Amino acid sequence: SMSVAAACLAYAVRFRTGSELAGLGAGLAFAFGHIIWFHATIAEVYAVQLAAVAGLYALIALWLQDQRSRTFFAICFALGLVATTNLLLAVLLVPGVAYLFIKTGIFSRKFASPILPLTGLAFLILGLTPLLYIPIRLGSSAFISDFVYLNGFEPGSLRWYLWYFTAEEFTATRLSVFSLTEFPGQMFEYATAFIDNHSPILAALSAVGMYFTLKSLLA
Repeated sequence: SMSVAAACLAYAVRFRTGSELAGLGAGLAFAFGHIIWFHATIAEVYAVQLAAVAGLYALIALWLQDQRSRTFFAICFALGLVATTNLLLAVLLVPGVAYLFIKTGIFSRKFASPILPLTGLAFLILGLTPLLYIPIRLGSSAFISDFVYLNGFEPGSLRWYLWYFTAEEFTATRLSVFSLTEFPGQMFEYATAFIDNHSPILAALSAVGMYFTLKSLLA
């Protein structure tokens, strides 16, 4: 899955820059980052999650090239897959994806009929279908994971689903223990950890890339 993520990232950069070297460099820098390598070699969901996200980026890069309906449907499907591995991440990506479609004039040119957006919604729901695994497993005696029983809520209840899908254990409860004055220090620690797990050169390149990406979007 992490190999797929690296390949999709390389594909996205290649299409956005028009440079095979830039695509290859981005893919290799991603694949051999220490933290990425670590998560690629353990039995966890992170590699699958990053493969879904990178696949979404690759499809977005393709959309900016061809703007075909089938690419739009694939983006909707990929966004659904991202939500199955990390719902909060998908929610954070939705404004960017919506901005992309508005910026490219999709609603004024391609969606004069409601058929295409409704079909896109159907593909999004199709991408979400792996989530059916959770109620199916909860309804049986099969083991899911020890994580789902740590919250104290009844598994399968509405409150339990809210806790599970919002990753409350790692977001709201953790953010609430910090005061606003502590956030700069937390961000500094995050940046330090990023540099420790990669190369300072990669951090600098990331900053440059984000700057020019935002500049082109706001132009």
